[in-house]
Amino acid sequence: MNEKQFEVFLEIHKDIPREGPGDSDITKSTFKLCTDLPEKPEILDVGCGPGFQTFDLAEVSDGNITALDYHEQYIKVLEKNVSSADMQNRIKCVRGDMNKMEFPPESFDLMWSEGAVYIMGFDEGLKEWRKFLKPGGYLCVTELSWIKENPPAEVADYWNENYPGMMKVAEGNNIALKRGYEIVENIVLPDSAWFDNYYNYIEVKLPEMKAKYQSSDDLLKVIENEEIEIDMRRKYGEYYGYVFYVLRRIDQ
Repeated sequence: MNEKQFEVFLEIHKDIPREGPGDSDITKSTFKLCTDLPEKPEILDVGCGPGFQTFDLAEVSDGNITALDYHEQYIKVLEKNVSSADMQNRIKCVRGDMNKMEFPPESFDLMWSEGAVYIMGFDEGLKEWRKFLKPGGYLCVTELSWIKENPPAEVADYWNENYPGMMKVAEGNNIALKRGYEIVENIVLPDSAWFDNYYNYIEVKLPEMKAKYQSSDDLLKVIENEEIEIDMRRKYGEYYGYVFYVLRRIDQ
């Protein structure tokens, strides 16, 4: 994706509640699986986007939350919302690269990342982020995963091209075990998590954007790719999903 195409991608995703599939109730219920946290845990939300789940975590915990994202537009939105909610004392917004985080080792009781670990790669993310967790700390990430065997060729080919690192859930769990975590739970997000706060907002934008960029085949590809992705979900959603991997650091 070239620079101009990425600008169109960001335009498509601007001013929508979430930057990927998610569900507030599942965020909150998943947090409750992280037992034995301190009364006021230190939480890092990696790849926070505009921060929908950041506020969910603030609601369900008494913790201090550091919310990190690389994209300035998302951090600005989050900073505005944090200020409006008068939560600057609990939510710290940081523009930064998840590949180059400079927090001290063992800084956090809980690390959270919805739909963002793929940027580093699931294996690399789990390996690199572990050092920021306190012993016994939790890592909760959602990752696109195959949840049913033998997907039809159309959807298998689509994701093999667009996300060749996509795994089965058992493969993700094996990586987690290898990287020094125990598996607390795997939770498959429901179909509503894809549409209610994500695809539905994108889909209504696409006709107007196609008209706006009709003279550029290069930019139309970005819009058409969004249409194809949504179509794949409608047709083949039973075969894949975002899975919450709820993990806990273990030390031998």
